[in-house]
Amino acid sequence: MNRFTAVAAVGLAVAIAALLGWRMVNPPSYISVSSWFAQPVATLGAAAPGFDISAESCGFCHAEAHGEWSSTIHAGAWRDDFFQIDWRRGGANPICRNCHTPLDRQQERTADPARFGDGWNAAAIPNPAFEPALRQEGVTCAACHLRDGVVYGPLAGLAAPHPTAAWSNPNVACVRCHAPRNNDWDAMLRTPPCGTASEVLRASGADPAAGAVEDRFLKDNPVANLAALRCVECHMPAVTRPLVAGGAERPGRRHLWRGGHDLATLRAGLQVHFAKTSESAGETRFTLTLVNAGAGHDIPTGVPNRRLTVTLQTLDAAGQALETQEHVLERRTLGRPFVVDLWDTRLRPNAPRVFTLTAPAGKAAAVEAVVRYWLMRPIDRDRFDYRQEIAQEIFRARIPLPPAAHTN
Repeated sequence: MNRFTAVAAVGLAVAIAALLGWRMVNPPSYISVSSWFAQPVATLGAAAPGFDISAESCGFCHAEAHGEWSSTIHAGAWRDDFFQIDWRRGGANPICRNCHTPLDRQQERTADPARFGDGWNAAAIPNPAFEPALRQEGVTCAACHLRDGVVYGPLAGLAAPHPTAAWSNPNVACVRCHAPRNNDWDAMLRTPPCGTASEVLRASGADPAAGAVEDRFLKDNPVANLAALRCVECHMPAVTRPLVAGGAERPGRRHLWRGGHDLATLRAGLQVHFAKTSESAGETRFTLTLVNAGAGHDIPTGVPNRRLTVTLQTLDAAGQALETQEHVLERRTLGRPFVVDLWDTRLRPNAPRVFTLTAPAGKAAAVEAVVRYWLMRPIDRDRFDYRQEIAQEIFRARIPLPPAAHTN
């Protein structure tokens, strides 16, 4: 190696070390802050509505929808303990509030257009129009329904005390927060942790660019093929009821959005089958089959703290474990120095996952299978000092073995 080559190699090594060190201190963004996501939903200035946009005001007429919304994670998106802990530990990035408090007047500080940079690390400036009470409403009614002073929904031309318009497809209200991408050079994962829409399109085989339409509700729609998403069709059950008290009954949807925090929704999304599959003189074999049959996206979806665990055990006559298998289905990502997917073992839609347990003859009295859904790993709970329950048991079954199989 000549002197020039040696100097170049040293220079390259120093440059790489400097880049890695810089990225450890200033990690890259998990999402590309696109034009459609860079700023909160406008309700001020030219976009200001001529009516009160609080959820309480909306609920005066739409009492049933308001009552349902009040019970949801959307309503508590700002107050959620895990979000608050994670957000503050991550530097209280102002961009995160564009999902958890989407309206401009919900934000105490907003991103400074003059010092926006890549958006993810934008500087924040005070917001004189901030309304503390409105911030507490999280993903409030206006966040989904209000654009440019007009209330959007499935119907237009209603006799309402505010302007109304019909959106092209109701799933347009979901993609602002659930369809981010990451096209940055230093991000090796293109579907961020909150990119559920991308998972749906991948599973459906739909072309995200197909069926593009001019959409006034979201001027720069990141997902053209809205009909393929079916977010609303799954998470907002159909209902026939009056839109307002005393009104005519009409088809509508419940404002529930049940997901990973709801045991009934989790069980509806998964098919679990545990049974004996073969038997010989020396052993009995059992299989547990898991199928994501009820969700168009991966299970779990959302933040990568979530996981499924499968526990398979052989038990003695006293119910004590003789052998234990633990399988973890999760997505793990690395956030610095680069954004990288480490592994992804989650359940893809309609793709069975099979786990096998063998019980040797003469030892086990029973076999057992347990499937649990975790909102976060135990290590995350301890690290964040999170006090809420983090695991829900989706399935448990115990199959006794014939006495001859466990006699000495």
